Amino acid sequence: MGTILGLRKQTIENLRQYPIQEGSAHKQLALRSTGLLQALRHYSEGGIDASNLPYSYVCLPINRSEVVATKIRESILLETKMKTTVIIVDGDVTFSWRNLHLAPRRVQTPGLIHIGGVFTFIIGKLFKLKSRQTPIAISGEELNPDRALWFAKLHHNLCGKGLGRTVWSMSKHMKTSFTGVTWGMLDSAEHHPITLVSFHI
Repeated sequence: MGTILGLRKQTIENLRQYPIQEGSAHKQLALRSTGLLQALRHYSEGGIDASNLPYSYVCLPINRSEVVATKIRESILLETKMKTTVIIVDGDVTFSWRNLHLAPRRVQTPGLIHIGGVFTFIIGKLFKLKSRQTPIAISGEELNPDRALWFAKLHHNLCGKGLGRTVWSMSKHMKTSFTGVTWGMLDSAEHHPITLVSFHI
């Protein structure tokens, strides 16, 4: 399926060498937290991220992300008196065909629909749909889905690659094992998780 879906050769090789012990624990967490259709994915199951943390830690997705976005926007307004629009972005991509936008998981962003984690991925890759990072919450100015996806892609391009796209690339970059990455190693990477965009309409 990897070849049919156009996965990179390195991704297929990584999956062939998937660590049994750590991988099974990770998939058990994915099953409990996000359900079967998300756990069947080979990465970012339901927003679970393992590529930015040390050891075998993972980051679970934000609960009520739209509330978090609103709190950030209101805090900025209170401190600076500036009106802003806050977008929280997930690196996992949404696939688009014209006005149809298939999100990798259920999000609050208007216009993005979800049909099941692994099915979204298969359809998107099989039909070579346009892929952009996912705006999981927006607070402030109303944005149409395509505009929100454009901003999400812009943020992704500006924030840098950090130590790589995956746990495999992160551990390879640091010349250690999957669970050998430390906080100190992560601190050495240049990464910009917040992007400020100023524009005039």
